[in-house]
Amino acid sequence: MLIYITLHIFSVCLFIGNSIISAFWKIMADRTKDIVVIQYATKLINLTDLLFTGTGTVLIAISGQIISENYGGVLSNPWILTSYILLGCSALIWLMVLIPIQLKQSKTIKHITSNEPVPDQYYKLSLKWIIMRIITAVVTFPAIYLMINK
Repeated sequence: MLIYITLHIFSVCLFIGNSIISAFWKIMADRTKDIVVIQYATKLINLTDLLFTGTGTVLIAISGQIISENYGGVLSNPWILTSYILLGCSALIWLMVLIPIQLKQSKTIKHITSNEPVPDQYYKLSLKWIIMRIITAVVTFPAIYLMINK
């Protein structure tokens, strides 16, 4: 069981860590107003989201399911069910809002050269992206509390 708990904690670290670091990268890259920096940061955020946020989410769900069996299953404990709901909400925001924004931003800046300004549309999407990224992280904090408290 210790291996699953370790995997679960590691997965949460991947998920939350990438959410926070990606937001930081994006803010810092956007502040430069340098299209080359922004293009590179956007490319890396898309990659790390797939590798770390996606993998973290899947591993959280799998390891959490295995661990929950020791407590009678997901439906027999409100704290486990609540944690799953919070993770699900965060994952839905990521899949339905954040990824589409990232793809739209990538498309918006793909063909811009270093002597062209970054379009205003990109920055409008960035603000929405940052707000939603923060929400996905904050939504998971109660789940982390429940996991540690129990």
